[in-house]
Amino acid sequence: MFRRKKIVLSKQVDGVWLILEKDKIHVRRLNEVAGFLWGNLSNWRSEENLVNDLVSAFEVAKEVAKQDVMKWLEEYVRLDFLEKK
Repeated sequence: MFRRKKIVLSKQVDGVWLILEKDKIHVRRLNEVAGFLWGNLSNWRSEENLVNDLVSAFEVAKEVAKQDVMKWLEEYVRLDFLEKK
C-alpha cells in the first residue's frame, strides 16, 4: 500500500502536477502518467489498484502497466515522496 507523504508539497496547475523537491529549490514536473499516479495517491492504494487504474485510463497492456507502476513506485519511495505500508 502506498500514499503521498503529507509533508511533500505538490500542486496541480493547468492539469500538470508539480512537486517541490526536498531542497525547496527545485520543482519536479510530472508527465501525464506520473501525474495520474500521483493524483491517485492522496489515500492509501495498492499497487494492483494503481495498475488497474492505469490500464483503464491509458488502454495499456496490464503487464506493461505493472512494470511501469512498480518502477515509478520504487523511484518515488526512494525520493521520499511516498509512504509504504
